[in-house]
Amino acid sequence: MNRIDRINGKRQLKTMHLLLIGLLGLQLAACAGVPELAKRKSDAVSAAPAEFHTDYLETHEFKLFALLPENMRVSEDGILTVLIEGDGFAYLRRDRASDDPTPLSRTVIDLLPRDGRLNVAYLARPCQFTGATDAACDVSVWTSARYSERVIDTMGEAVTILKASAHATKLRFIGYSGGGVVAALLSARRADVESLVTIAAPLDTDAFVAVHSVSPMDGSLNPRDFAQELSTMPQVHFVGEQDKIVPRQILESYLAALPNKACAEIVTVSGASHGSGWSMISPMPVDQRPACHLVHATQGFVP
Repeated sequence: MNRIDRINGKRQLKTMHLLLIGLLGLQLAACAGVPELAKRKSDAVSAAPAEFHTDYLETHEFKLFALLPENMRVSEDGILTVLIEGDGFAYLRRDRASDDPTPLSRTVIDLLPRDGRLNVAYLARPCQFTGATDAACDVSVWTSARYSERVIDTMGEAVTILKASAHATKLRFIGYSGGGVVAALLSARRADVESLVTIAAPLDTDAFVAVHSVSPMDGSLNPRDFAQELSTMPQVHFVGEQDKIVPRQILESYLAALPNKACAEIVTVSGASHGSGWSMISPMPVDQRPACHLVHATQGFVP
């Protein structure tokens, strides 16, 4: 065997070794109990209040999964509350993306009210609960570009569909984790948002990258860059006392960028981690009413 053959042989072995590592990672994920899509979807539907049903919203690029109350409609205030799902099962491990971002947990669905109200909707993110079968569902949609212009445009389109279906005039956003990032970015570009509530949301994605020493999200937008547009938005941001994924310093970096801080508040939830403890928020998220605490005649705030 000549030198070139030996080199090619080593390359083939290395390629096979990497392939085996990748397959092993998938096998370990399966062994760890990662449920199939059908199971994740049925668990989500089962966890929703009895009066909610599944729906799929057709946008120009994605089909989005939603949980909606039968006969969804708003009350006298004309406000529809939309809960936005987090990033879901985006990664198998730190350095390997999953092939389906459908959430494993029911953190957001558990925040839906159980009192029969009809003015609340749950909205999943692109490629969640749909089998990632849309032609647009490349891995970047739930990794580096999960807060990209195209994703935010799609979410905005879906929210507009929900608003029309409920005959709403205003929107109230509640976003968990990456869903809070989406909610903030939507709030920055819409004139019909009454208030913004986020839970464990990395609202400064650059700070998030720095804290965790991970690759920059080059294809995504950062809410901190829209601080000017968001500064007049009544908003409250909940952070877990034990959250190691989105520590308080990330929210403080976002808050520091707001030209006016009278409309924004950070609240630490005792005992909460990134994925648990949010039921301790009181009033519950759907009943939170953020407000601007000072009157600035030049900006037209009403406390």
